[in-house]
Amino acid sequence: GEFKPPGGFTRGVAVSGDFAYIVGDKTVLRVVDISNPLAPTVVGSYGEATWAKAVQVVGSTVYVASCRYFFVFDVSTPHQPRVLGTYETNGKYQYCALSMDVIGTVAYVGTHSDGFEVLDVSSPSNIKRVGKYDLSRCNGVLVSGTTAYVVSSRGLTLIDVGTPSAPMLISNVRTGT
Repeated sequence: GEFKPPGGFTRGVAVSGDFAYIVGDKTVLRVVDISNPLAPTVVGSYGEATWAKAVQVVGSTVYVASCRYFFVFDVSTPHQPRVLGTYETNGKYQYCALSMDVIGTVAYVGTHSDGFEVLDVSSPSNIKRVGKYDLSRCNGVLVSGTTAYVVSSRGLTLIDVGTPSAPMLISNVRTGT
């Protein structure tokens, strides 16, 4: 089957069990029942027009990074996603969150122009930025152990995140255009 979201571009997808969590230009989050692959069906959604770029699901929690907010949702009832908390970013396109990786109670977020940010999401109703490393156009973030691998305008940058409040450069390699 094929799912065509109304308006705008779809920017990210995460899947858990029978549900796909989709983000994009026109909607913060759409929940799609994929239990019948021949007939995917939208069963829930939240918000409009945030230019959401990245989504990750961990258990019954969905994290969404967008141009205006970093969202944390409870999707234990997929038909009714519920916002647990938000973290307001600058709100301008150039500061859009482009990528993220959530490990435990820490979200590692790559932005277009505001750098690589480390957010404490242990209390979703009180998300706080605890660390930052200056990079631009962070298009990909993956964390393994205490190392963040960030693809940015500088190439591949390895950042030590063992102390989330003090991310430190390990190394960088230019990867070309």
